[in-house]
Amino acid sequence: MAKDKFSRLSERMYGRSSQKESDEEKQARQRKRYTIYVDKELIEDLNQAHKKVNHDFFPAEVQKSLFLETLIQFGLDNIHQVKEILDSLENQEEESTE
Repeated sequence: MAKDKFSRLSERMYGRSSQKESDEEKQARQRKRYTIYVDKELIEDLNQAHKKVNHDFFPAEVQKSLFLETLIQFGLDNIHQVKEILDSLENQEEESTE
């Protein structure tokens, strides 16, 4: 059951293709490597959260890429809340410099 949930999430993330493609072609089209610099503590928190999610869904396994993509998609779907958080962080930073 959990595997079905993950495959549905993957389909939603990547869309459904009307053409039949090999798995290699799909992966090459859908994946691209990016390098970003992120706070070390945040990455440690992400790793711990990923481990907990994997534990919660055992025996199914949640790939780290799917986990991160789902978090990012959730943030994009709730961009108004993200903007509010960023605005409050910016205001806190301005107040601390005054």
